[in-house]
Amino acid sequence: MGRHDTLRLIESLDPETEYWRIHRLHALHQFPWDVTRALELALYRTYAVGTIGELLDRTGEFRGRPQRRYDDTALLLGEVLEHGFDSERGRAALRRINRAHARWPISEEDSRYVLATLLVVPMRWLDRYGWRPVTATERRAAYLYHRELGLRMGVRAWPEGYDEVAAFLDAYEAERFALTPGGVRTAVATRELFVSWFPQPLAPLLRTGVHALLDPPLLRAFGFDPAPPWVVASADRVLRLRARVVRALPPRRSLKPARAHATVKGYRHGYDIEQLGTG
Repeated sequence: MGRHDTLRLIESLDPETEYWRIHRLHALHQFPWDVTRALELALYRTYAVGTIGELLDRTGEFRGRPQRRYDDTALLLGEVLEHGFDSERGRAALRRINRAHARWPISEEDSRYVLATLLVVPMRWLDRYGWRPVTATERRAAYLYHRELGLRMGVRAWPEGYDEVAAFLDAYEAERFALTPGGVRTAVATRELFVSWFPQPLAPLLRTGVHALLDPPLLRAFGFDPAPPWVVASADRVLRLRARVVRALPPRRSLKPARAHATVKGYRHGYDIEQLGTG
């Protein structure tokens, strides 16, 4: 397999009709590590919206069982992406997602914002740290994939195009980001989850590293101290260096779905989709 064979396959497909196949290759073959890290940051951004942060705190799930919530979120979204919207597993995952959301008073605007983070944050990450540029075909397919995901989750009035989604996200954050007790508690619990994945002596450095990846509005919304400028610059350099290294490596031979990531820790012996999520 050549370094750009999968890209050539992606570019041969029509994003208007084969957006799921394109986005599956994009996220699970071309950029699995990057998309996973970016989705973690996307989830983090949602806590800074006052209504979302407070709601998540009221559920108690992210404070009481952060690894379980991380795993279930990754696996449910991953089932849809890996198997498709109309597959048996994809439909089962969507039912679980919708059942869990139906238990809580979530506004359509907040749901639209959460969906926008899943699209925009990974694209912006890849624009900066991807081992190759994201193509127009991939960006269009990602937009259409998330539009379809939103429709299956009851999210209407999806903006018309990627740029419009990005503009909506930026405006929503400017208006809705707020420092709330629930948002802070949820952000701290999730940060400590990330830190727990590494040896305990590294914890102080890792907390600073997490802060280095957060922009000023997000830091203010959580009341976090900014990382020293040298740490921010170092994190940026390391991620750019990683992109150059990945570019030089042999191409990935197979897809890497959500269940194959080391950060999903709770289901090493498999799982039943009906047991994922809450409710």
